[in-house]
Amino acid sequence: HDLNLTTAQNAKILILLEKERDLMEEDRDEARKVRRDIEEMTLSDDFDKEKLEKLIDKSLMLHKRYALKKAEFSHELYAVLDQQQRQALKIKMLSFNTPFPG
Repeated sequence: HDLNLTTAQNAKILILLEKERDLMEEDRDEARKVRRDIEEMTLSDDFDKEKLEKLIDKSLMLHKRYALKKAEFSHELYAVLDQQQRQALKIKMLSFNTPFPG
């Protein structure tokens, strides 16, 4: 299921990958900090349910933002492909969702 990308497509995809990496890195670092803060609070004598709820809300917001960015990135990659490559990609992606036999 090779997509047979052109040189121009490869170049565009590399640019998108670099952009995506930079955007996602910021959110990953922030999400790690929030997870550490939640863990510290749960193991603290100063447990504060209200602060914990705020941290959880922040974690959910970061997760949502990450999912949106990932979907936008996937669509930008998809837009680089021609119709035949898009169809090949869809077939390839469907094969990943096929359950293993047995």
